[in-house]
Amino acid sequence: MTLTTGKNSVTFKSFGVELAGDLYLPEGFDPDNKYKAIVGASPFPQVKGQIPATYGPEMAARGFIYLGFDYWAWATALRCRARSKSRATCSV
Repeated sequence: MTLTTGKNSVTFKSFGVELAGDLYLPEGFDPDNKYKAIVGASPFPQVKGQIPATYGPEMAARGFIYLGFDYWAWATALRCRARSKSRATCSV
């Protein structure tokens, strides 16, 4: 996977469940450098397109890596779970 400055759609596993997230990277992101990172957990029952979509770009503009994600039973994460049962890949 090639990561670029700004918003990147990603998936990852948590306790065996595939989750969907948005990974925001700062301007001039260099994978060889170290960065401070924030994992944003939005108020229940929000999804990554709400609170994290507001904070993600702002935190990236301040030089942080920011990950916002959907909880395991919400929005894209739920579609990932349904697709994983049929062995299809999850598209975010």
